[in-house]
Amino acid sequence: MKFHETDAEMRENETSRDGSIPASAYIIARLDGRGFSRLTNSRFEKPFDLRFHQLMLETVRFVMQNGINIPFAYTQSDEISLLIPPYHAEYGRKARKLLSLLAAAASARFSLLLGEVATFDCRLNLQYDFSKVSEYFRWRQIDAERNAFNAYCFWLLRRDGMDAQTATDYLRRMSVPERRDMLEAKGIDFAALPGWQTGGVCLYWAEEERTGFNPMTGEPTVYTRRMLRVDENLQTALAALM
Repeated sequence: MKFHETDAEMRENETSRDGSIPASAYIIARLDGRGFSRLTNSRFEKPFDLRFHQLMLETVRFVMQNGINIPFAYTQSDEISLLIPPYHAEYGRKARKLLSLLAAAASARFSLLLGEVATFDCRLNLQYDFSKVSEYFRWRQIDAERNAFNAYCFWLLRRDGMDAQTATDYLRRMSVPERRDMLEAKGIDFAALPGWQTGGVCLYWAEEERTGFNPMTGEPTVYTRRMLRVDENLQTALAALM
């Protein structure tokens, strides 16, 4: 092997797939837990467990504070969507760098919190208009609502003794109103369930006023601090970015 020639060839092969994302694009990175159904089955309550939700929130907080400008994030179930604004050039906006670093940060943090190896994959969605960004997050929220509704129905049947395949087949034959009636008959009002279960949660940076005091004079002072805010209202959270 002629090392230098091979080195040049291999590096060219790598960088040919390392294109930079246009500066004017909004980047939305969507991370999904890999094999999380198996991972969570023996550890957490179904269909939702507040402990798992809190692990996801802490993972999002870590990624948002890990060196890439991410002003807004959304999480539901085992997925995370992260918004990177236009004209921010961390790592030259190289797709390969962003994919690997975001997936690695989320995987590392969640694994440490869980006490077991867990991994996320990552894909990038590019948009050039903020209305399309809003549409993306609304799409993920609708997906969260549908998944939560179906999950409550599925696990209700499982608790009634059905195996997974039988419950899945049974639900396929039911209309949405029939499923809703089934939940209500068991005392489950889907509309009254916690918002983090049925619609996901947004996290975004915001300036908050705090009151302190001057230790030299003892006089009260007002200062601002950049804080991560958690909000279950998607429209309110998106409006904070505009």
